[in-house]
Amino acid sequence: MLSESTTLDDSEREQLFRILLLVSKKLASVWKHKLDFQRIEAHLIDECKPRDKTSPVFTIETSQDLVLEFDEFLVQVKSELDYLVKLPIPILGRMTWNLRTFGDKGEAVMKVLRRNLGKSRKPQVDGIQKMLFDQSREWLQATIHARDKINHYIDGGISFEDFAVFCHPESGALHRPMWSPDQTVSAFLDVIWTNLFRFTEDFTAMFLFFRHKPGLTMYHGEASMDSMKSPWVYVPESVFNEVTKQPGWRLVD
Repeated sequence: MLSESTTLDDSEREQLFRILLLVSKKLASVWKHKLDFQRIEAHLIDECKPRDKTSPVFTIETSQDLVLEFDEFLVQVKSELDYLVKLPIPILGRMTWNLRTFGDKGEAVMKVLRRNLGKSRKPQVDGIQKMLFDQSREWLQATIHARDKINHYIDGGISFEDFAVFCHPESGALHRPMWSPDQTVSAFLDVIWTNLFRFTEDFTAMFLFFRHKPGLTMYHGEASMDSMKSPWVYVPESVFNEVTKQPGWRLVD
């Protein structure tokens, strides 16, 4: 829908749609692995029983399925980002945009933008840096570092014991996979999924803005993960000026 307010021709819009479809399939794969992890964990929690304290034996059974789903989730996140960086091709053209992978936690995207776009595009490029990549740096670094740990054994890899569900032998307290002392792996997946979805949406809208029709501008309204409607809106510049006069709006320098 946003592409209808751009100067993309039919061929460019077709190419954009096909790339978006592939990106969407990758998002669906990320979502599936998140749900499968949480489904398996919930089943293990239901099966968890306190230890019989009359028995001297206490065993901890780790879940290979949880490790696999966590691994696949992270792999598909990186793959989705690699697909996403192909999106600017029909917008900017192959001569301007030739990035092959997401690379360097997104820094490669900004390097290509600053190197290949002229000075007239600098305000838009600065906006992408500040509103998209600066705000996403923390979760992108955490996600890619997690993937490197499990796939490349960086920093000693991950501990398979962490992917166990059991009741503590003394207190009977439930142990479930933890990403940090105060965050479960399940919650970590939820955070990454939410941020990835929003990042994909914002990335798409911000790059489409390079080809917006004269007299139009774009703003980001209220965002809700429960809504099927994009928070990004194209409006005439006169309408934009009136909207941003309302309380609650601020200029991002």
